[in-house]
Amino acid sequence: MKTLFPHQQEALERARKRPFFALFMRPGTGKTGVALSLMSEKLQNQEFRKFLLIAPGNLLINWEMALSDFVSAPRSSYIVRSIGNRVSTKEAKDQLVKLQAYESKGVFLMINYEKVAKLERELKKFNPDMVI
Repeated sequence: MKTLFPHQQEALERARKRPFFALFMRPGTGKTGVALSLMSEKLQNQEFRKFLLIAPGNLLINWEMALSDFVSAPRSSYIVRSIGNRVSTKEAKDQLVKLQAYESKGVFLMINYEKVAKLERELKKFNPDMVI
């Protein structure tokens, strides 16, 4: 588990105090770590269970790799699904339906921008607790 730098810890503290927040930080300064650390806390405290991460398709793999660095919950307590450019809309819809069955586990759903509009109805049903 990676340790946050002081500026990241400060951002995490501020985010904890608010129901909604934005991280206005320069590229490369650790927004991903702050966001995933907060998500990890919410999962471990059983406050939130479903997380939706929306990012460019080429960055989805970065988010997936960073999960193991910043999410301290046991890997058996959550599942990860990534829906990128190569996944057809039908496949993506099927995956979203299957995710509804995971009531006792945390769910990290990562999706690229382009798929969001095509999956609007299914994403509303997914009903994430937190969106990044």
